[in-house]
Amino acid sequence: MILGGPMLFLAGHAMFKRAVFGYVPVNRVPAILAMGALMPFGLPPLAMTVAATVIIWGVAIWDSVLARKLVR
Repeated sequence: MILGGPMLFLAGHAMFKRAVFGYVPVNRVPAILAMGALMPFGLPPLAMTVAATVIIWGVAIWDSVLARKLVR
């Protein structure tokens, strides 16, 4: 349940980008898979929340680095 929301957000955002811009961002798929890989371990809720936050931050940083490269 804790990872379902962030996974749904990433999947929905990837589908939005595909519908609007015609491509799926490369960083969304590994992020969704990483969150899915955490599910079977049965980590405590706080650990899952921290893991989801770190993964979302990674996606955000990756997007900002790519945006900077496209602007230059």
